Amino acid sequence: QILLTREDIDDRTRFLNVRNTIHAVHELGGVPIINENDTISTDELVRISFGDNDILAAMVTHALRADLLVLLSVVDGILDADGKPVRLVERLSDARELVRAEKSALGKGGFNSKLEAARMVTESGEAMVVGDGRMDDMLPRLLDGEPLGTLFVPGSRKLSGRSRWIGAARPAGSIIVDDGAARAVGERNKSLLPAGILRVEGEFVRGDVVAIQTPDGKLVARGLTNYAAADIERIRGKKTQDVRAALGDGAYDEVVHRDNLVPG
Repeated sequence: QILLTREDIDDRTRFLNVRNTIHAVHELGGVPIINENDTISTDELVRISFGDNDILAAMVTHALRADLLVLLSVVDGILDADGKPVRLVERLSDARELVRAEKSALGKGGFNSKLEAARMVTESGEAMVVGDGRMDDMLPRLLDGEPLGTLFVPGSRKLSGRSRWIGAARPAGSIIVDDGAARAVGERNKSLLPAGILRVEGEFVRGDVVAIQTPDGKLVARGLTNYAAADIERIRGKKTQDVRAALGDGAYDEVVHRDNLVPG
């Protein structure tokens, strides 16, 4: 049994150790049973909890770079208005219209959490299935191609292991940007430059994962920052030549390089 906390995902080294440990168990011929380590105090639980097992499963999928996540429930996938299973979901927005907020009587978390897990997995370029865990031979039948449960189609691009970690880790702080920077980063896959930054929230250092947000709180992207929060405060709104004048010739042109960005 492998017990994880949220901090095992937030820390890059621990995130890689999770992957290595699971692979080592596989090489020994074992099947790892992964669960949340909740034998801790209530105060700690708020800080290091995943929230529910669906999110934990999605993050382990990230760590393993797995091709498929299967979530077993008590119904045969997402149901339409007539109570019939929806076998294929290509857009999460369509599935959200069908999902009720109530939690299942069995298991932690309802279908809303499963849709959040689906978002995390499919945006990384992998597939997810929600199916009825009470069916006989559910997993072998599913892997043989039988149309069971609801299949969430992968996104158009497959993210690297590092990008998956950036998308899974909790941001250490936030960088608030103007509309021009939000469009450049979110729509045109451009690096975040100091000129488009309005303010900084939180305390973080170079190399931390940060959230890039609009003033109204909309998440544009996550990325690895080249600067600590205090340095960004010194250069926000400045052009490149002014940044170098403020921080010296060793200053980076980009606050977050596009190679270290994951769309929100």
